[in-house]
Parts: sequence; structure tokens; C-alpha cells
Amino acid sequence: MKHATTTDLPKTQDDPSVGSGDLLALIRSEPDPDSHIFQWEGKWEVTNEWLCGGFAGRSFVGDTPEEAAAQLSEYLTRHVGHESMVGDSVTKSGWPNLAAVKSHLLRSRQPDEDEQANILDQPAAGLAQPKRST
Repeated sequence: MKHATTTDLPKTQDDPSVGSGDLLALIRSEPDPDSHIFQWEGKWEVTNEWLCGGFAGRSFVGDTPEEAAAQLSEYLTRHVGHESMVGDSVTKSGWPNLAAVKSHLLRSRQPDEDEQANILDQPAAGLAQPKRST
């Protein structure tokens, strides 16, 4: 994972970045949020892996989670429409519309990433299964 404090793309004049508090709330609503928001060597880090995956993973560092999340928000906003793995993920997610991003995340989630999905998708051990009509 590449660490970042700035981005490689220029900031636009009409920057629709998402507020850091809203972004942190979204990340915390995802499975395993502590792997995406954490302290390391006295600094806070927030990753983009919850949206872009580990292969395109990058973390943003700040003195507070909000500071790191603000950098991530700007980075994601700059990648909307960009021809890259990150740009593809961000654009397909509907960023910066957080409701669209959440829907995208739920649609693309693997069953083992969500305990509720596992409960709903797998029969409980030792319980009789309903008979299906043929």
C-alpha cells in the first residue's frame, strides 16, 4: 500500500469533496473499519481500500482521522473520470454521492464480508431445511 499526503492530480476549482465526518461515518459502516481507519506511529491513517481494493490501496495520514479523511476525499474526487484503477472504482461507485457509494458497496460485497449476508445466505447448522417443491 502506498502512503500519501498529497495527490498526483490537480485540484479543480469546483471541488465537490465529501466532508471528512461523513466519509468517516461511511467507512465505519463497512465491514472491518479498523483496517481502514487506524493509528500508526502516532498518526492517523485512512485508506481507500474499502472502495478501491487492496491492489489500488493507498493510505492518507493526518494528526486526526478527520484530517486524513479530508485528504482521502480530495483524492477520490480528483479521480472521478480518471483512466486508472482508482478512477474506475471511484467513478463506478457514484462518488461523491455517498448514498450511491453505499449502494455500490452493498451490491459489490462478497458474502463473507458481511456477517448478516452469511447469516441470510447459509443454512444454520443442525436445523432442518424446508422442503422445496419440485
